[in-house]
Amino acid sequence: MDIILSKDERIEKLDKKIKEIDTKIERNFARTDESFETFRKIILNLQQENAELRSDRDFLLEKYKEFMRKFSTPGIVQVKDKIGENVNLMKDLVLEGMDIMPEKKGADDLFELVLKKKKLTAKAASRELGVAEGKVKYWALKLKANGLAEIKESPGRFEIVKK
Repeated sequence: MDIILSKDERIEKLDKKIKEIDTKIERNFARTDESFETFRKIILNLQQENAELRSDRDFLLEKYKEFMRKFSTPGIVQVKDKIGENVNLMKDLVLEGMDIMPEKKGADDLFELVLKKKKLTAKAASRELGVAEGKVKYWALKLKANGLAEIKESPGRFEIVKK
């Protein structure tokens, strides 16, 4: 079809295409410039936030050091040790099911049962001893800590094995 057009018409048509391409290029450059400006603003904001976070971190570190200086006196260390003992006592009470009164059965009975059976689950031991399964697990952990038994644990299964 371009063959029918005159030379001037073809030149005019090419000029139109060139102008369209120039317009598209200009729009793309404008979008690119906008993107770069957005990235520049983001980077500046991140740099500002980073400086603020460093300042906050330095402030918190200084407060922590000040706190540690205040609480490193010998009297405070004794208080911390006493609190630690109380925490351990409370942990033991919770693990034993909050039973403050001594029981008829205990870790000794579990140990005898393990010696007799060689291997049993916490569920079976709790049935035989008539205590909660959590208590049996706690006693088993005590036996393990004293080197009297081993524990084999898998999802849904807690076995106590003679050592």
